[in-house]
Amino acid sequence: MFINGTHSGATAALAGTLASASLLVNGAIFYYRTPTAVSNSAQTLTLTFTDGSTSQIISLYTDTATTSTIPFTAGSILILVYYNGVFYVVNDAHYADGDGVSY
Repeated sequence: MFINGTHSGATAALAGTLASASLLVNGAIFYYRTPTAVSNSAQTLTLTFTDGSTSQIISLYTDTATTSTIPFTAGSILILVYYNGVFYVVNDAHYADGDGVSY
């Protein structure tokens, strides 16, 4: 499932849109495209759903004890797994291919 990134400016407070809160089930995999750079401080994500409601702030982790602080460039695709109320960032590296998009 795709989360449309809507944050602006280099930030760790990510924002995005998702069709429904019912999609946030344990083990669900999401792809989040960063519209701008993601800074290297404790990262969070707030979602806005198509019905206009919003999620609470959801932390991003790299493992069960470490909040994600991985810097990402604009246009990166973050692979996120939702589990027990938080997102885990699966991709911990990204590679630019020369077209401005990082993988």
